[in-house]
Amino acid sequence: MVKVDKCWIIENRARKTLAEIVSISGNLVLIKTQNGKTLRLPKHRIYNSEENADKDIKEHNPVQKKKSPYEYMM
Repeated sequence: MVKVDKCWIIENRARKTLAEIVSISGNLVLIKTQNGKTLRLPKHRIYNSEENADKDIKEHNPVQKKKSPYEYMM
């Protein structure tokens, strides 16, 4: 990771967002999102590629089977 690199973050463990690295200080990275917000996050929350962010989302949010209304009546 270097300044001015593009990176991906995951918001609320569900949505990936493109951002730009502004500065790195120890374990913390200051990033700027596309809508102008600046955030300071630990390095383990920053992803180098969109594919890595997608993989992490799928690991933490498994697909849940939808139940029919009849299953709740038992």
